[in-house]
Amino acid sequence: NKTFEIYSYSKNKININQINKLKNIIIKTKPDYLINCAAYTDVDKCENNIKEAYKINSLGPKKISLLCKKFNITLIHISTDYVFNKKKIYKISEKEKENPISVYGKSKLIGEKEIKKNLKKYIILRTSWLYGNKKNNFLNKIIKISKSKNLLNLISDQYSLPTNVINLSRAIFAVIYKIHRDKNKNYYGTYHYSDAGRPISRYLFAKEIFNLMYKNKQKKVIINKIKSKFYYDKNIRPKNSALSSNKIYKIFVIKNINWKYSLKSFIKSNKGYLL
Repeated sequence: NKTFEIYSYSKNKININQINKLKNIIIKTKPDYLINCAAYTDVDKCENNIKEAYKINSLGPKKISLLCKKFNITLIHISTDYVFNKKKIYKISEKEKENPISVYGKSKLIGEKEIKKNLKKYIILRTSWLYGNKKNNFLNKIIKISKSKNLLNLISDQYSLPTNVINLSRAIFAVIYKIHRDKNKNYYGTYHYSDAGRPISRYLFAKEIFNLMYKNKQKKVIINKIKSKFYYDKNIRPKNSALSSNKIYKIFVIKNINWKYSLKSFIKSNKGYLL
């Protein structure tokens, strides 16, 4: 039986640090699993609001993990590829040492460590370059910009992998289902999940987006390749943070979906909304 009862709360309903409010919801709903998607994800703003970044990305997971321990709840915590900054272009496994260079990455890594320290029943799920129907992501932003501009400068020397939020949610469900079914097995730990393929730059990602968006249309968008040092004031984004998802594919029998295929199906089913 794959039926689960799901309760979801936006940040307007509950803040990650409103622990008493969360405790009351847990007492009322009695969950087996708690999925934490809350984070301060604006990389530049984190640099200027360090206290707030650590409060949400480090202290929040600490409080949640202690609550999960108290009520015997399995925590599924969404983390980030920004805990890495590799110089070579390859896909990074869970065994590799983290080396974040931004306040965002550092605060997220401390959040992970707090969970590991306080809780046995957890899944830390690192993901990268998420996109979906919500406005605040790279895909939506550049499509919006392309409506008023025909020439865009995009970074060509930072690599990762885009991830369709629908695929991530399916992966979370597959993880929960298998843990629930195989109660005697220990699947807990840290996993990487992103769409499959070779690591790409934002420039290549944008190129593919526009090819799909404006195919057979009069509109033409020209993209210039630029180096990150000419675009950002601070060097706080990883050169390479592409994740290898082999572990999660294998253990939880999750389908390997190429990022190009994911993007194509997303744009096809959301073109009306995106245009």
